[in-house]
Amino acid sequence: MLLAIDELKLSVISSTAVTLIVFVPMMVLPGILGKFLSYIPITVFSTLLATLFLALSTNSSLFVRITKNTKWYIKSPFVELHMSPGELALLAEERKGKEERPSESQTYRELLLERMEGWYEGTLKWWMDTMFRRRMLIWGPVVLTILSFIFLAPRLLGGSLFPSDDSPFVFITVSAPPGTERHALIDKTRAE
Repeated sequence: MLLAIDELKLSVISSTAVTLIVFVPMMVLPGILGKFLSYIPITVFSTLLATLFLALSTNSSLFVRITKNTKWYIKSPFVELHMSPGELALLAEERKGKEERPSESQTYRELLLERMEGWYEGTLKWWMDTMFRRRMLIWGPVVLTILSFIFLAPRLLGGSLFPSDDSPFVFITVSAPPGTERHALIDKTRAE
């Protein structure tokens, strides 16, 4: 198990680093726009670094703790029914030297996980049975998202998603202390 964690470590670090490098140019943008947009990469950096830390420390130790070597196993015919011959051979190799316990000795957690696995596998198989269902699974959320923008968003927001008219001008209010000359203020804003 530890060998598998060591093999995954490099791929997890490299995939996180590639994602972080993409956001570096956003962090160094100049001016007020750069300050405004810098919060996006800062958020992405902090989130990805925290998940990298969890992936390399906490998740690995939890994986080892949960999948610790036991001296017994519970035969699950439902799971073995869907395994290939190669997977069955690996399972038989893993079970060598261990005692088989009856399924009645399963804990509530194991029974619940097995039921969830059976439900998920049955649902997934139903969706993947036909080409029409597979296409519905892919395109259904896309169509629902577009329809929600068209019909649901205006009702919830109380208006339209895009304004009906657009002004070609940008209005800026500039204030200065009393006594400031207009030309000095214009020169000052150009210098910034």
